[in-house]
Amino acid sequence: MLTRKKQQFIDNYILTLNATKSAELAHYSPKTAYSQGSRLLKDVDVSKQITSRLKEIQERNSITRDSVLENLWKEVNHAQRSADRISALVAVAKINNYIKDNNIQQTVVNINDVISDLRSPIDTQASSA
Repeated sequence: MLTRKKQQFIDNYILTLNATKSAELAHYSPKTAYSQGSRLLKDVDVSKQITSRLKEIQERNSITRDSVLENLWKEVNHAQRSADRISALVAVAKINNYIKDNNIQQTVVNINDVISDLRSPIDTQASSA
């Protein structure tokens, strides 16, 4: 049986996918939220429940990483406003772990790597069609 705080952490993690923020929202001390979040993600019971719930959400919504990337890539190529194209490209970079923790200032993103990673599965799908 999970404690109330652990359950709150799980509920918040499902929404934010950010362990530190989730720990804070679950009323862990802001001073220790980073280490608590990390510790909680390693907790077997917490990890199992997070994995199970994320899988359930994915199945219910038929969301796959590839479908998200494909739709974002369409936005990158076809958006009318450059701000929308940039937002989509930033989302792609985050999904591919080129940008971590929304800290774009301290992260160097090689856009060519992002584009190359995206084109690989799309080019493969197009050539097989």
